[in-house]
Formats: sequence, C-alpha cells, structure tokens
Amino acid sequence: MLIILSICSVFIYLFIRHSQQTLNQIIDSKVKSIRAITHVLEEQQSLHYQKRISSLVNYKLEPSREKILQAFANQNRDELLRLSLPYFNLLQSEDPTFATFAWILPDNYNFLRVHNPKLAIDDISTMRPDIVKANRDHQQNSGYMIARAGMRYAIVKPILYKGNHLGALQFGLDEKFLLKHLEEHVHHTFAVRIPNERFSVVTRANLPTLIGKRYALQAHDLTLFEQGKNLIDWGLDQQQVVLQGKEYVIVRALDLLDYSGHSLGQIFAALDISDHVAAAESKILFVLILGSALLLSSFIILYFSYGSLVEHIMILNSSLRQKKEEWENTFDSLSDIVTIQDKHMVIVRANRAAHTFFQEKQERIIGRKCFEIFRGTSTPCPGCPGFDTLQDAHNHAEIVTHDTLGKTFYVSSAPILDETGNIQYLIHTAKDISEQKRMEKELFQSQKMEAIGTLAGGVAHDFNNILSAIIGYSEMARLRLPPDNPAAEDITQVLQASRRAADLVQHILTFSRQSDHCLEPLAPQLLIKEALKMLRASLPSTIEIKEKVDSKCGKIMADPTNIHQIIVNLCTNALHAMEKEKGVLTVKLYRTTITANEIPKEAEVSPGSFIVLEVSDTGHGMDQATAEQIFDPYFTTKEVGKGTGLGLAVVHGIIEDYHGFIRVKSEPGQGASFFVHIPALQEELSPSAETEVNEPLPGGTEHILVVDDESMIANILKAMLEHLGYTVTAMTESPAALDIIRKDPDKFDLIITDQTMPHLTGAELAEKILTIKPAMPIMLCTGYSSILPEEEALAVGIKQYTRKPVDSRTLATKVRLALDG
Repeated sequence: MLIILSICSVFIYLFIRHSQQTLNQIIDSKVKSIRAITHVLEEQQSLHYQKRISSLVNYKLEPSREKILQAFANQNRDELLRLSLPYFNLLQSEDPTFATFAWILPDNYNFLRVHNPKLAIDDISTMRPDIVKANRDHQQNSGYMIARAGMRYAIVKPILYKGNHLGALQFGLDEKFLLKHLEEHVHHTFAVRIPNERFSVVTRANLPTLIGKRYALQAHDLTLFEQGKNLIDWGLDQQQVVLQGKEYVIVRALDLLDYSGHSLGQIFAALDISDHVAAAESKILFVLILGSALLLSSFIILYFSYGSLVEHIMILNSSLRQKKEEWENTFDSLSDIVTIQDKHMVIVRANRAAHTFFQEKQERIIGRKCFEIFRGTSTPCPGCPGFDTLQDAHNHAEIVTHDTLGKTFYVSSAPILDETGNIQYLIHTAKDISEQKRMEKELFQSQKMEAIGTLAGGVAHDFNNILSAIIGYSEMARLRLPPDNPAAEDITQVLQASRRAADLVQHILTFSRQSDHCLEPLAPQLLIKEALKMLRASLPSTIEIKEKVDSKCGKIMADPTNIHQIIVNLCTNALHAMEKEKGVLTVKLYRTTITANEIPKEAEVSPGSFIVLEVSDTGHGMDQATAEQIFDPYFTTKEVGKGTGLGLAVVHGIIEDYHGFIRVKSEPGQGASFFVHIPALQEELSPSAETEVNEPLPGGTEHILVVDDESMIANILKAMLEHLGYTVTAMTESPAALDIIRKDPDKFDLIITDQTMPHLTGAELAEKILTIKPAMPIMLCTGYSSILPEEEALAVGIKQYTRKPVDSRTLATKVRLALDG
C-alpha cells in the first residue's frame, strides 16, 4: 500500500506539474504569437514606407520628383517645405499614426521637420545614432527611437542624387500604430513602457492613451495595470498573475528594438488565462478523485489476495531471472561481435566479445553509435547492411573493411519487430574475417603464380623448339661461310640474340619456379656489361647511365640468369624512381672486404671478401619507414600498372640463397642506392670461356637415332651431327622409332629423343628401349625441365640430359659423353 500510495502521489504530482507546464506552454504560445505579429507588422510598415520614400526621391521614374531633390540639394528650406508638405498630408491621411517627416543633412543636422517646420535646424547626431549610421554607411535602417513627443518607429533612408549623397530622409510612426494593429489581431489589453533613463515612467494620467480599449477587465481598464505597476517598474522578465474576481490574468513583456537590435522599451500584454486555469483545475480534481478511488480499490484487493499474489510474483520473478540468465549466457558465449541497436544505430546492448575486441567497459560502449566504436568517426560505415534492414525489415549482410582497425568484417543485420510489425531494434553481428581474407588473397596470388608458371612452361616448350632451329641452322650457316664473309658476323649476332632469348626463357621459368638454379663460377662483370647493353636499348634516352665496372674484381658462384635478373630489377626500379624519366643511373661493380661488424645482424653471412654491385639513382628517394618494407612481397609505392611489388622481394631471396646481403641508402629527395654483396670466389674453378670457344668440337663415326616430333628440330640435329662425322637417322614419330629398335637393337649406338611427344614421351620411349637393350646410351633433350627433371631422367637410365635450345658445342660434348660412358 505504501508503494501504491507513493506511485499515486508521484502520478498526481507529475500530473499537476504537467498541467502547469501545459499552461505555461499556452502562455508562451500566446506570447510568441504576439511577438510574431509584432515583428510582421514592423516589417510591413518598414517595407511600405521604404517604398514610399523611394517613390518620392526616384526622379528617374517620375521627373516631377526631381524638383524636391534639387530643393534639398540647394538647401532651399521654404521650397523643400512647400513641395514636401502635400506628401506629408497625404501620408498622414492614409495612416493617422504617421507622425514625423524630416530631411537630414549629411552632417547629421535636421534641416527640415515637415511635421513641425517651426523648429530650427539643429544637430541630432547625439540623440539619433540611426541617422548617423545611414549617412555614414549610405544604408537604410529602421527601428524604434525616442523622440521629443514619445516613442516613434523610424524609417531612415540615405538620399543619392546623380551620384552625390545629399543626406537622409526619415519617416516616423507613432507607437500607436503597433497597438492599433495588435488590437485588430489579438484581443488582449496592452500598455507601453519606456525606461526612466530614456523617458518618464508611464503614469496613471497617460495610461488611457496607451492602453487598448477592446478588452476590459470588469469595465476597469486601469485596475489591472495599477495592480501591476510594480511589474511595469521592475523590468523585462518579471510576471505577475492578477486575480480579479474569478478571472486569472498574466502580464508578459515584449521588447521594442531600435535599428541596432537593442531594447528601448516594452509592450506589456495582459493575457486572460481564466478558461485554461479552470480546465486545469477540473482535470486535477478529476485525477485526485480517480487516484483516491484507485487507492481504495487497491487496498481492498491487496488485503484479500496479498499472499497468493506474493507467491505468484516470486515464481514469475524466478522464472524471468532464469530466462534472463540463460539469454545473457547465450548472448555472451557468441564468439562474434554482437550488438543490439536502436533505429538510430545507438548500441543498447553488447556481448562479451564486443567488450573484449574493443577493450572497452560496458558503460563505454552502451549509448554510443556503432560507427563511433568501429570507425571512430561521426559518419556511418560505407556499405553497412543496417540501412537496408531499416528500409525493408529483412536480414542483410555485407563485407565491410575498416581501415582504422585494419580489419575486415562479415557484417549481418536482422530486425527485431514489435507487435505491430515495426522495427524496434537491430541485431548487428560482426565476424572478424581478416585472416580469412588474407588467406584468400594469398591463395589467389598462389593460383595466379601457378597459372603463370603453367603458361611459362607451355611457352618455354614451343619457344625453345623455335630457338633450337634458329641456333642450329645459324651455326650450320656460319660453318659453311668463309671466315672473311661479311655474313658470318651477321650470323654471329643472330646467335648471340638467340642465346639471349634462351636466357630470357630460362629467366621466366626461374621466376615462375619452373626451373632449378644452376650455380656455376662466373665473372659478374661480363653479365653486367651485357645487361646494361640490353637496358640501354630499352631505357629512355633522357636517362644517363654511368658505368664503373672493375673487370678484375673476380668471380662468384651464381646462376647467370639470376644475376641478369638482379641487375634488370634494380635498374628498372631506379628508372621508376626518377620523375619524368630524367636523371642519372650509376652502376658500379667492385671487390671489398667485409668485417663481422659491417654485416647486418639479421643476415647469416660470414665475413670475408665480397663482390659489391652498387645501383644508384637520382630519383625521389624514400623515408626510413618505406625502406624497411621494400623487400616485403607485394609491397609497392608504384601506381597501378607500374609494378607488382615482387621485384625487390625476388632480388632479396636470390641474394640470401647466395649467402650474401643487400643494403639500402636513401633519403627523401636525395635518390637511392642499393648495395648487393655476394661472396667472392678465392680461386678459379673452371677454364675461361674464350678457351672453350677456341677448342675444336669433338666428333665421331657412330650411328645415332634422333627422335623429335618437330621435323625442323630433327633435321637440324641430324645436320649438326652429320657435320661432326656421325651417321644419323632422324624420325618424328616415337612408336615408329621403337619398332625399328625392336627389329634391330644393335643398329644404333646412341638414341637422342625429345621429351614432349605424342603417343610415347621421351621418358616412356627410353624405358621401353632399355627393356630391349639395357646398355643402350640414351640422351634426353627437352624444352621444359619441369615435365621431367634431370634427376628423374637419370634415375630412369638416361645417360645424358640437356635443355633446348642446344648449340653445336653443347650437343657435341653431350653426345661424346653419352657414347664414351
């Protein structure tokens, strides 16, 4: 009963307070209405008399008006009065509240008061700042002002005549114009007050002239304001409710503003709120009676049903508590971020995963909008499915990436509907799929590289066959020409270009991981000079290449293709770093000794003698943060279409394989320098290339069977071998070659077979031949090593293994090795 009594008391108190607030709102509404009407009336009068002033002084539209401007310009007071007086009489006949008509000189002297011409010319600058402003700024203004006869509403407009400022024209309205119009629109009693410091306080003697006649309070107009006299004296914000008989009246004040927006006085409105007070009293009385009845009924019901009610409430409360705990445990056990939001996306509930992910306490999340938590901004997340759910009340899901968190989320949104089917809340679920997206990206990149490798393998097979023919026929042609024939040099250039093309194919296969590295002792200076020749042809002529290569720096153990790849990648990066393809590219090669202190901590390299490849550019350079990431795969600062971000990562991997290291030196705007360190060999491990070239090619008289499905390749191999003295049988079908061997296993001394052939591959043909004659020497020649690597070929029983394209020296050497065992 105490609880119910408290509730009823609070309800009655709130109802009474609500009634009072409603009454205040009604009063405020009435005051706002009066204030709005006052503002509109002032604006209308201002616009009306501004137009009348404009029509009076606009001599271009009405030439007869020019005389009055000339009289003002000549300061002819009598002529100006004669011409202005009819216009003043006309305006006063139209509106009895029209009170003043004055011509003001530019120096703020009142030249002529048409409404009272007896007054002499006088300086009004101290008492009329609105006129001073109009003359100074040449801009019209309007507002209330204090005059000798009381308060006026003045409209002041500067007068320009043929480009000259003559002064200003001022119209003034008695404040009665406002009271008159208010009486016509609002049925209340009004009075005007001017502060002591500006004018005398309104007294009983002049109140009748200032109070409207339309509303009467028991036929005593002045009684109200006599009781409210203190109100008039107090100021603007005071109010007093006056009880007169059975009526309630409240007095409110409204400001009268001058031209600059400052208050000069007030209008006091006596508002009759008797009907509203009576209605509120009736409602309060009804609520009191109703509350008493409810209290009595509640007491009777509770008296007889208290025990069973308490028991039922306890059972219901226990059930609700259990269901609440089950729901909360389920809600918090979800591993995804789950929030319940209102229709404005403000979070009203968040599960434990949300608090853990954002590392925020519950009170820091509840009450905030979801995008403030996820993005830290005041705008919703692009692509948020919550907007779609709010539109159609269906489930929606999107993948949303948040750059501020560096995370990608699978975001789903579902509506919670009320009993009418309208959306009450949103269930917003965000699953962190950043790792999944990263793995998808890596898988896609892996598949892309695998596809590139497959394509490279197919291109390598066909292209190596073509190069084999080009190299073979070119070598045969050069052998048939006298040494002094000019064409011999041309064919030599063809052979060099073909070998470079073969290296390029090997480069593609190496990059796509379809070819194994073949390390050998080599002089890097020769490869660098050759690579720079090729780059010179492809680089813009605006790039100057400075080459400082020590020809006696020594040798390294490396793959020629990899060294070529390193120099091309570094030079290409240098080109991209130089704006507008202008600058200097410097390539140096020298030998140096590196101590243990000079080796980077992360490099597993032993100190000793190193050959250093230095590539420098005069480009835009980079900061320390960028330099630390340039060797990461797929990191790039280049625009789309200018690089993949793999080049430097590949270079770094190659250098690590060679037990070397790479350093970078760069500053923004100062260019960049890359220092590649590769361990130098301490001794020569192989004869020079020139010695090999000058040695005669080994030959023989044995009978050799050549099997290749490309007739062009079979024919050139036959020609090359016959030139070396061998007897050669060439065939293009592997089943037919197997049949010949079955019929006469001892007919041939050596079998040279291609790997990729229809019906029987080279490996399959070799296996079948070795079952017939196990001692038969077999040499496999392939254009694509990934199909059958050299280790597998030798394991099958093949004696020699070579890759296309094959030049005459390699062919002669391999054949001789196979025949001699």
